[in-house]
Amino acid sequence: MRPRLFLRLSCLALLVAASLVRASTVGDTYAKVLADNGQPKNIIDAGSVKILGYPGFTIKVRDGLVVSIKPTEASPAAPLPPPAGAGVPLPHPYETTEHAYSRLSAERQSAVDSVIAIVNQPVPQIPMSPNLRPGWWGNGWFHEGASIPDYANVDIRVTQEVVQFMKYRFISSPLNPGVVFPGDQIEFNANTKLYYQDRNLPKKRLTQDEMVEINRLYRVIAKCDSQLALLKGPQ
Repeated sequence: MRPRLFLRLSCLALLVAASLVRASTVGDTYAKVLADNGQPKNIIDAGSVKILGYPGFTIKVRDGLVVSIKPTEASPAAPLPPPAGAGVPLPHPYETTEHAYSRLSAERQSAVDSVIAIVNQPVPQIPMSPNLRPGWWGNGWFHEGASIPDYANVDIRVTQEVVQFMKYRFISSPLNPGVVFPGDQIEFNANTKLYYQDRNLPKKRLTQDEMVEINRLYRVIAKCDSQLALLKGPQ
């Protein structure tokens, strides 16, 4: 390759790399994240936890401080990644088994925490009044128990259930005296039920972007489970 062409390509590579650098770091305040990166494309707000979506990466904020920064897929509509586990490399070279186990366990827990934050967003509550005439949802919102999702393959967009709630403009249950919920903002999903925390409340209807993000997080969990199983070896 001619020296001048090589120099031009090197400069171009440096410019592209610089454009992908994120200004924020773990430990930054929420205010500094906004000052450094501007307003996010979307925000998932679950009380003390916020997930800020920027082009190319997401920032998780807990109690006002950044706890993680992760790259995202170029497009939410991209095909789901292949099942985890096939051809997955073992831990980084020269990393001890104990260190690798701790790293993978922390990565898995971070993904689980993000799923919990998305799934348990509150549904708007409206005070009960005589003219609302809500529908009533049995003796509670959910049956006992929950199945473990097929983290490597499931697409939760397929198993989202909303029709049964949309029949009612407002809906409530004996668990929620004095309040009703908009029927078109509630869902049930057998593949996220494992992470329902307060089962006395209905669960928010997730957007397409939120479900794609959970699919991505499930693939992270599957990858970690596969590598942790390799580290444990035969039982």
